Amino acid sequence: MKQIKKQLAVALSLILVATLIPISNIHAAPRQHNNVPQYNESSPFYNGSPSPWAHEQVTMAMDLGLVPQSLQSNFTSAITRAEFAALAVNLYQSATGNEITGRVSFTDTNDINVQKVAYIGIVHGVGNNRFNPDGKLTREQAAVMLSRLFRVLESHSVLIELPQVFDMPYLPGTFADYNQISSWARDGIAWAYVMGIMRGTGNRMFSPHQQYTREQSIVTILRLYEMVDTEPRRVYTHTEPAVRVIIYIPDIPTATALEFIYEDDYYRYYLPSISSEIIMLTFEDGTVVSLRDAIEQEKITVGDLKLNGLNVISIEHDYFVR
Repeated sequence: MKQIKKQLAVALSLILVATLIPISNIHAAPRQHNNVPQYNESSPFYNGSPSPWAHEQVTMAMDLGLVPQSLQSNFTSAITRAEFAALAVNLYQSATGNEITGRVSFTDTNDINVQKVAYIGIVHGVGNNRFNPDGKLTREQAAVMLSRLFRVLESHSVLIELPQVFDMPYLPGTFADYNQISSWARDGIAWAYVMGIMRGTGNRMFSPHQQYTREQSIVTILRLYEMVDTEPRRVYTHTEPAVRVIIYIPDIPTATALEFIYEDDYYRYYLPSISSEIIMLTFEDGTVVSLRDAIEQEKITVGDLKLNGLNVISIEHDYFVR
């Protein structure tokens, strides 16, 4: 009996000692290096995914080869001037089918993409032959660079036929922070706004000096790429209106906000300045009605209003920058 008790005491002692030994000393798990980017084969992204609003468009841009691998991570971080140059080069060369062979050199960078986009006039330096490649891109800088890229692509005749823009929007009435927009950026912002490439940041603000993110840059580059599509969904082919009208706009102070007037499967249409209730249309049969009534009664289309000379802003559904 004593022998059995002794054996039980030894066994219990061994069990107690075993429980006091750290498991990590028995079988240490591999050390995880959280600061090293990990690639997940089930996801196309390194180091996290884009924000939900940008996920689909970022994925599409990557599938089209518009996004360098170096920009396929940290999507919500601010993009640098050199990184945006890489996106611009990818779009230009993809759209035109031509490599940029010229170069413009700067003293503070040997980045080949910077040299390429400077050569075609998309970017300029910051003075003293410097480019500041690591500087964070602002929203107003992005708008100007996007507008220049559009003009260069337009000069190569690689864009789809787009609706004619008769007038740029009245920025002081569109954005409450207009006075914060640099004078050199106003035309670029007006273009980006009216073309639906960039929108405001909410509460009638454009936030011109706010840093532009990687995902915002990728989404807007994709929007430009969609203008290069060889089989566009929307092509304006008519040059003469099906319905002719005389448009009377009273000479009164302009409004300070856009007015929604109509929408179809692709666009929402806005007047940039004055109420549709006081714009009068005179038809060929002598009928005179307000623009709003003419639209509601389907007497005239938005396309014909544009062809008759009225400035109407077209904005694609869900097509805005966050």
